[in-house]
Parts: sequence; C-alpha cells; structure tokens
Amino acid sequence: MIGPVEITNGVYVFSKFLEEASISVNVFLVLDEKPVIIEAGLTNMGREIMDKVREIIDPSKIGYIFITHEHPDHMGGLPEIIAKAYDSRVIAHKYISAHLSFIGVYGVIDLVEGGEKINIGRREIEIVYAPIETHGYIYFILWPDGIVFTGDYFGQLSPDGWHTFSTLDTETLIKEIAGFHEGLGYRREEVKKYLSTLKKKKITMIAPSHGSLINRDLDTIIPRVIEYRLKTTGRRGLLARIFGRSK
Repeated sequence: MIGPVEITNGVYVFSKFLEEASISVNVFLVLDEKPVIIEAGLTNMGREIMDKVREIIDPSKIGYIFITHEHPDHMGGLPEIIAKAYDSRVIAHKYISAHLSFIGVYGVIDLVEGGEKINIGRREIEIVYAPIETHGYIYFILWPDGIVFTGDYFGQLSPDGWHTFSTLDTETLIKEIAGFHEGLGYRREEVKKYLSTLKKKKITMIAPSHGSLINRDLDTIIPRVIEYRLKTTGRRGLLARIFGRSK
C-alpha cells in the first residue's frame, strides 16, 4: 500500500494499486477533533489501512468512517477498520443499511439522506446525494478546504502506474474520466442532474477513490466532464472487467 501521503494540511491518502487491473483503490484520513476515514477499500485492505492510520494517529481516536456507496471496493474493509476504530460511527446512505448488515456492520451506523453537514472540529463535511451509480450513493465535500471526495465519480484507470496527483494534460484527463464514467454505464443526463452542483461550489481538489487526485484546471475539468457526451455501454461493465481480472 502506498502512503500515507499528505495532500493538504491534515488530510492524507493511502492507495493500493492493483497493477494487473491498472487501477488504484484510494482511502483518505482527515485529522481534526473527530478524525475521519473516508472509504474503506477492499476486504483485504482493512488491516493495511489501519496500519497506515496508526503511523499518524491512534486508531481508537477515529470519530467517523464515511462510505460513498455499497460496492465492495468502497466498504469491504469496514469490519477490520471498525475493530480498531471501535468508537467510530459509520456514515452511509439509508439505502445501503442492508448491505452493511451483510458484512456484519450493525449498530454503529448513522444513516443519512444527503444534505446533512457534520462538524468534525475546525472542519465540516457536507454530504451530497448523487444516485448515478447506485440508489444509495453519496459524496462528500470537506470545508473550508474545498476538497470533494467523489468515490467512483471523476475516477480514472492508471495504465502507467499511480500518481498522487494526475500528470496528464487537461484534455487527456477529461477523456480518461469520461471513459471511466462510460465504462460504469453512466448516462449524461444523470451526470448533469446530480453533479452539476459542483460547478457552483468552490472546489480546490477532486479526490476520487480510483485514480489520481486532481488539483488544477478544475474550472475547466468539472464542467467539461459533466457535459461530456457519454457513449452508452453496459452498466458496470468496467467494474466487472477490472475486479474480475484483479482476483
């Protein structure tokens, strides 16, 4: 596992790069009065994540674990993480409560609908409902930093290896993100409906759960990705291809 890498003051990324699938699985740590883990990675990542967290902070001090949606590469590591961060609360959309119970996560969950803002100290996390990929999908904006943790949205494959921040030129990066969205079966009208709010926010960094982070040309990248004319493909065909190869 790569990291911890500090991407801004008190915010870290850990990443597991699946070389055979050319994709990274990213997990984030935000330090504050109530420290936060964002995303839980694959099932086999839970212990590695907590080993990395321990390099920075006592895991028992974690206050919250935020989950974007129910796919196993985003919440698979939860049981192992909760075992170490035993005073934490899981923040997830109400529509994925059953999925959490399937992996043995009960009683420590705060179910949300979107629109909530959770104060963690000097920072606040805004929860945004965006059911493009699944009905229980939320993403998070860290304020006042302006970092948006998007899950699969704005993700990319990494055929030349993973970099903390994207090294691609703006045009190539936009096409890579659009290709990722197409592979997951997104439809343009849904992307516009649920992500257009980002165009009105003062976003300084996009932190997806797959691929490199983006901290430049956001005034160009965000609207161009949202307005991109996506081709229709089989829904979740990319996920099946990626994680079928990575086993």
